[in-house]
Amino acid sequence: PSAAPSPSSSSTAAAAPAPARAPASARSAGPADAERVPSLRDRPGNWPPGLDVAALRLPRRSIAELGPLSGRWLCIAVVVRHPLVDTGPNSSTPWQGCPCSLAIAGGRLLCAADLAFVGDLAGTAAGSAGAALDGDGDAGAPAMLLCDVVVVDVLKVTSKKQAPEVLVFYLRGTPGGEDQPGLVLHFRAGPEAVQAFVRRLRTAYPIAPSKPAGGAGAEAVPGEASAAV
Repeated sequence: PSAAPSPSSSSTAAAAPAPARAPASARSAGPADAERVPSLRDRPGNWPPGLDVAALRLPRRSIAELGPLSGRWLCIAVVVRHPLVDTGPNSSTPWQGCPCSLAIAGGRLLCAADLAFVGDLAGTAAGSAGAALDGDGDAGAPAMLLCDVVVVDVLKVTSKKQAPEVLVFYLRGTPGGEDQPGLVLHFRAGPEAVQAFVRRLRTAYPIAPSKPAGGAGAEAVPGEASAAV
């Protein structure tokens, strides 16, 4: 695929962030082999194995609310930094994760785990990702929201040349600091899906709603990013 254009240093909030090379802080979350698919578990790879996910009472949406399959990206969530989950440093994250859908709806970035898949995986050893997420599934099935942020809070997204099917998201307000990846997602359909998502993010960015009154408001998007996908 052709490389995504890089923004200039004068980029503003009206221009969506461009993918860039992932810094060393995010490399620990990537596979040694770019062709390696994360093994499946019932939670993101950086969430503790003893965590009672059901007790978190994370918001639910039906899969249909995320939009049609053609407007969603099927991923594996390797890293999700969530305010309700005490996670360790990314350097300790195994190359595992839970099946999830990524979508942009109403000016928000949504990442949701299909509870049917999560339920099937709960209490089992991490396995092959090949049998999961191959179809649309039940559109009325519940999905657990792992991430729900306003699109303008996506500060930047990065990817590495050796793993172009993995996208690292830096989000405003990320627990542990905004220099830490808020999301690390493996795109099941490969680098072409990453490119398609970045294009969708660019078009969604200008129409994203502002923060509520009293919030910090939309900041200028950093423009010192070199395209790597």
